[in-house]
Amino acid sequence: MREICRVSTPWEFEFSFTIKNGDSVQVNPPTKEPKVHLISVCERGNLDTWKVGSRYILKNVKADTYRVIVPEKQLQLFQENTPTSFSVENENLYTLEFGAKLKKATERDNPQRYGWYLQQLIKLTAAAQFDVDDLVIIWDADTIPLRPINFVSNSGKLSYYRSKEHHKPYFSMIERLLGYPRQTKASFIAQCFPLRVSWLHHFIAEVEAKHEKPWQQAIIDLIDFTEPSGFSEYETLGAFIAHNFNSEITFIRRKWLRFGQELVNSASDLERPASRLLLGGYDHVTFERWVAPPSSSSPLHSIYARRRSIARSLLLYLTPPHFGWPHVPVAHRFSEHLEDSSLENPATVESP
Repeated sequence: MREICRVSTPWEFEFSFTIKNGDSVQVNPPTKEPKVHLISVCERGNLDTWKVGSRYILKNVKADTYRVIVPEKQLQLFQENTPTSFSVENENLYTLEFGAKLKKATERDNPQRYGWYLQQLIKLTAAAQFDVDDLVIIWDADTIPLRPINFVSNSGKLSYYRSKEHHKPYFSMIERLLGYPRQTKASFIAQCFPLRVSWLHHFIAEVEAKHEKPWQQAIIDLIDFTEPSGFSEYETLGAFIAHNFNSEITFIRRKWLRFGQELVNSASDLERPASRLLLGGYDHVTFERWVAPPSSSSPLHSIYARRRSIARSLLLYLTPPHFGWPHVPVAHRFSEHLEDSSLENPATVESP
């Protein structure tokens, strides 16, 4: 059997023709282009951030489909406050197999964390339903991309942000679930996570083979619910991928900011010139609901108040004609100067 020609069509399909047994022609099926899907899970408490962040996601994170998964009772609320490019979906579509089991498992030791665990399993369950050749970007709904982000390197590797977080219960859980220890010094918890669907299918198969039960049930059974936070989908998948596909990943060495409230108070402030100046050195910023701006008695308060004051003063002398998110050299250098001239900011994370 030998190939005699290959034809690309206007529809972006590629057919190959081969001679079989010397006298017949076999037409091989067209090569399918993998799609990129972005998934977020959100609820009413993060709506103000989502209304701003969803617009930035469409602008700065390119995908073929966008979806946000929300509680059934909040469907209309999110449909009214989400760009039409997003599909707004009912979380019940994904929780049938594990929702009640998770609810029962959390009731005794940690009922207030049910929703936090639920959204993690929803993300993984939704991602697993795409075609095996596709790519999924899991994006936290309280996180806003400030500039274009590409999760695939020039060599075709998936690119990950990392952090310095180290929460021991996460790694204890990984050992119970997968049977191996921490794989990298840095953490994969970075508010966004690219994932090949084929890798997720391998993860599911490994967990189900090892524990002889559905993968969601295996995770629920192994979580220590006496811990406030006993499982991280990003840390778990990161360990699995680093262990099994290490040669196919790389890491992004740029900054992102976890506690955006400490610099700009809320997502609604992002359009202010001072906010753009302060955030000029970051790829994305998160506004976690449980984090309040530092109180006046906090040591951090004076640091961030000084930063904001300097930014406002500097803006009196800076009047560029187009002050947008794309790299403004002065703003970027000023952000680095602030990092160097103040106490270490525990909210600032940069992968090594």
